[in-house]
Amino acid sequence: MSVNGKRASLGADVDPAADDIRLHGKRVVATAETHVTIALHKPAGVVTTMRDERGRPSVASLMPPGRRLFPIGRLDAATTGLLLCTSDGELARVLMHPKFAVEREYEVEVGGEPGAAAVEKLGARKVRGNPNGTFCFSMTLRSGKNREIRRACAQAGLRVTALKRTRYGPVRLGRLRAGDHRALDSAEIQALQALLTAHRNRG
Repeated sequence: MSVNGKRASLGADVDPAADDIRLHGKRVVATAETHVTIALHKPAGVVTTMRDERGRPSVASLMPPGRRLFPIGRLDAATTGLLLCTSDGELARVLMHPKFAVEREYEVEVGGEPGAAAVEKLGARKVRGNPNGTFCFSMTLRSGKNREIRRACAQAGLRVTALKRTRYGPVRLGRLRAGDHRALDSAEIQALQALLTAHRNRG
């Protein structure tokens, strides 16, 4: 074996992506690992774990077979909506870490009408009433603290009756039905890779 035209020595450091590595005169080409990321619509009552000690339904049962995927972050059992699942640990770290402030958008339903002070405090948008007397609005977070929206609404005097994540970074839930999953489209994949590259360059 040779590295950059010289005979390789045991224990030498090489970079398969940059060095000319040859075995019996033939170039050894490194193949990049292909990661998979999917969008999953988590239903209510399903926990965001791969295995639950209490025997509750978990997102593992909703993932496609044959791939080792894990959920990016968590949604509590009562919260529904978009859950990204991936085999890419670096992507998961960037999307979850608070310092990268990746946006998550939620549709919030509360038991009463939010006043002007609550709307301002929560940063609520698109507030609208429902025929059953509940109200819905959108909220955007840039961190993944446990039960953050429920606590913020409680502090504003509002009781959350339903909570759904509709967007994570550049990926939207769209019309994906509860319990189903889908592959990301090319635009979503490119957007995630651009986000990953940007944060990689920022260190």
